[in-house]
Amino acid sequence: MTPNTRIQEQKEEPQLMTAVADSSRLMSERKDVLLGLYQENRTHLRHHESQRSTVTNIILVTTVGLVGLVRELTFNDWPLLLAMILVGAFGTVFNAKQNEQVRRYKARSWEYDEALDELLFKGTTTLKSIREKADDESSSKFSLVRVLWPLAISITAAGFFIYIYQCLPHDK
Repeated sequence: MTPNTRIQEQKEEPQLMTAVADSSRLMSERKDVLLGLYQENRTHLRHHESQRSTVTNIILVTTVGLVGLVRELTFNDWPLLLAMILVGAFGTVFNAKQNEQVRRYKARSWEYDEALDELLFKGTTTLKSIREKADDESSSKFSLVRVLWPLAISITAAGFFIYIYQCLPHDK
């Protein structure tokens, strides 16, 4: 080995170490960005779920209050029944919009999760396999959305049918 070859190898060695360090730093920064985006989307998802739950509870309490105000149906009760129909319609539209938001943020967070999986867990147990196992064990055929939408639609329909009943002639 000539002295020139040894000097050239010594110069290449720090460059190789620098390239490895840069690659490691880049991977770390990418992981931090993906993790931050994942956490942000999960936070938005929880916010919309919480908002949907709170508004649904308010709608239920409002509807119970309106039904309690309607004692014996007379033609003068139409404003309460109209309010009940509007509250139910608002609940249906609001739940649909919130469900759309939840699905969007859930899909985004899963994509970030997949990217983190590929970046960090090549060839080992992945986050995806852990999530799929947990989903299989806890899969529920009874979704919250399946309960809330019919409930809001039922409130609207009840108000509408009570109004129709009120408008029919009754013998007294």
